[in-house]
Amino acid sequence: MYKKKCKICDKEFETNYRRKSCCSEKCAEINKREITRQWNKLHAADYRRAKRKGMSVICRICGEPIYRDINKRSTATMHDECVFRQCAEVLTKGKRLTTAQIQRLYARGYTQKEFVEEYMNGE
Repeated sequence: MYKKKCKICDKEFETNYRRKSCCSEKCAEINKREITRQWNKLHAADYRRAKRKGMSVICRICGEPIYRDINKRSTATMHDECVFRQCAEVLTKGKRLTTAQIQRLYARGYTQKEFVEEYMNGE
């Protein structure tokens, strides 16, 4: 048994748990709110700054910013149009796509054959 002093009401209490710091559920809830408030105070500026920026990332192909929604976990580092344009340029020169380019097409829902049928037949 551990004898402890409540963080909220300063009342002495006994517990079997070494990490317990509050005497009751009510005090624990108050403590939880206070910890959350402190965390938000420390990190709110970072969250607002990221939201204002729109979580922009620079495209690895064209160098233009990619604006992503802060609530979505997108990891895109290239515009879809840039990937399609780059793959089309390689194929029109009569060369083969690299493994990385094929993987980029797969990530955007295309096999190499589907890409050729949809984008290259128009040219």
